[in-house]
Amino acid sequence: MSARWYGTLVAIGSACASQATARPSHWQAPAMANCASAPAVGHPTGFRHLATRVAGGLGEPRHRGADVIATESEPQVVRGVLAYTAVDKAAEDEDIEVYACTPTGWRALGTTRTDDDGRFALTLAGDARLPIGLHALAISVVGDRSGAELTALIAPRGTAVAVSDVDGTLTSSENAIVGEVVLHRDVAAKPDAGAALQALVARGLPIVYLTVRARRFDQLTHRWLASHGMPRGPILEAESITLPGRAACRGSRASDASTDRSGARAP
Repeated sequence: MSARWYGTLVAIGSACASQATARPSHWQAPAMANCASAPAVGHPTGFRHLATRVAGGLGEPRHRGADVIATESEPQVVRGVLAYTAVDKAAEDEDIEVYACTPTGWRALGTTRTDDDGRFALTLAGDARLPIGLHALAISVVGDRSGAELTALIAPRGTAVAVSDVDGTLTSSENAIVGEVVLHRDVAAKPDAGAALQALVARGLPIVYLTVRARRFDQLTHRWLASHGMPRGPILEAESITLPGRAACRGSRASDASTDRSGARAP
């Protein structure tokens, strides 16, 4: 791993990390379970409302979730938005199932329903709570069985994490996402970016991605990171387009208040 990359990543992490007073501790996360296929779900039941049925027939799903970051004792809440078509039509009052990948396969965590803005939130309780570690989550919309992927990081309080920006730090340029969204071009990664992050994970530092990208590009960002050799980790995104710098840090954290209580900080 080059010294140049390491210095960049730690500097970004220090600027945007939460202000916990406890000294951060290095921690080796348990191995993440790998589920090769999507969760086995039931048949689509049809949408509860005509507007959602029409939107679902006119355009692709634009569902996205808020990746979960929490300590072992904090509430674990899976949040997100269901939407369809390029105009982001909210799917209100629709049912969602939430699943977690475990060493024995996908496990159902519970069901919830969207509000009038297409937003949903499922608080995990009892046996549905996730153990310490990095977890792949999936949501399934009961109406048409479309879905989205999420990531959850559950760690001991005070765990040190490495925080990295995405655009201009891992991607070839600051505005490369425009070409990917508009022209469907693959965005190149900067040399050694994946190796640098993998080396940090090997040192016991979970990776958290912090980006000014709007959450509507959540699935695109997850796919890009995986396809370019970046280690899996939760992504903190802005609720909508915002300014770079500290405004991006505030925008990402404001979208999920639970991250402010995580007790995690950069090394």
